[in-house]
Amino acid sequence: RTLKNIRSNERKAEKKRELLPFYAPWVAGVLADGRGAQDDIVMTVMLWRLDAGDIAGALEIAPYALKYGLTSDHRRTTPYMLV
Repeated sequence: RTLKNIRSNERKAEKKRELLPFYAPWVAGVLADGRGAQDDIVMTVMLWRLDAGDIAGALEIAPYALKYGLTSDHRRTTPYMLV
């Protein structure tokens, strides 16, 4: 809900950079587990990393998301998000 109250894309990106470390252990666990189940948190983190300018971080998730055909909560496919 915090992000919905922020209108500026730049300030949203700053907030995402602030929040992303909280989700890092979850993402690392999902990637290590390798089950391939749809995971909205992982996909949101990938999108947030892109939004925050952390392209390298997003690309850490991308192979997993591509391999298992994951989509974002907005139903965007991984290739679409990465382009």
